[in-house]
Amino acid sequence: MLVIGTVGLLYLKWQSDPVPAERRMARMDVAFLLALLLTSVTGLLLLALRETPDAAHEADDPTSTLGWTEPTKSVTGVAEKRAEARMKGYVGEACPECANFTLVRNGTCLKCETCGATTGCS
Repeated sequence: MLVIGTVGLLYLKWQSDPVPAERRMARMDVAFLLALLLTSVTGLLLLALRETPDAAHEADDPTSTLGWTEPTKSVTGVAEKRAEARMKGYVGEACPECANFTLVRNGTCLKCETCGATTGCS
């Protein structure tokens, strides 16, 4: 899409006023659009020509011989912590002042237990 958009902008630039008021500015516009076009084309080339891993390369991977084990923490541990936070009254939003996730319901508003800021109510 970036290539198509850049080519369209270059086309519109060439079709616009043949005698621009500021020639230097018109040259800068075209130079910028050409740089944008070059960037988008090289990005597409890198995407198309990148090496994708296959089974032969994965066997050569030195980390495949490390003998990984399953994680020791279970999902229930995370769920238990989330339930505990809900029981304490935390709503899961970040405080607009200190960015801690310690907002609790305070009437119709939220109050931060860390810094004491509220979400608009007094």
